[in-house]
Amino acid sequence: MDGDVYSLRGDKRPWKGKNQIDDARLCISIRSELEQADIICGWNSILHDIPLLNARLSLAGEQPCKLSEKHGTRHLDLMYYMGGQSMKVGGKRLELAATFFNCQNRKTSLEGSTWQLATVGDGKAMDAVVDHCEADVRVLRELFPHLAPYVKKLQFDLSEVWQFLDLIPSRR
Repeated sequence: MDGDVYSLRGDKRPWKGKNQIDDARLCISIRSELEQADIICGWNSILHDIPLLNARLSLAGEQPCKLSEKHGTRHLDLMYYMGGQSMKVGGKRLELAATFFNCQNRKTSLEGSTWQLATVGDGKAMDAVVDHCEADVRVLRELFPHLAPYVKKLQFDLSEVWQFLDLIPSRR
């Protein structure tokens, strides 16, 4: 959890693609960064970030990002510990979690048009998106000590347990 927040940007070398929508180099680099970690933490990363990355990798003809114990990296999505059996605070939004735990770091607002401008190469819009995403990371870093005690176990991918499903006794 130490270290500065940093970003890999599709509008900067060496991640620039052949055109504005070619993000293959960027996605490959992100996958490499994630797979080198012992554990990664995210917020709604199981249902949004990793599937989005895997879709872009697939489009580029690349292998998906492999985050599991057998691949050496665990994926912890802290959003799931803001609700359910862990605690009830009125929702699972990152902004709500930061407010609930009185974090110094807070989410920033970002209009949808800023995201769209960033995707077509607007440098100021990309700077705003990067600032927004890096603020999210700072909030998540600050939330980690509050939510980590609720983690009972890390999730396994179906591919990790698939080979053992035949060993489960039948309930007939």
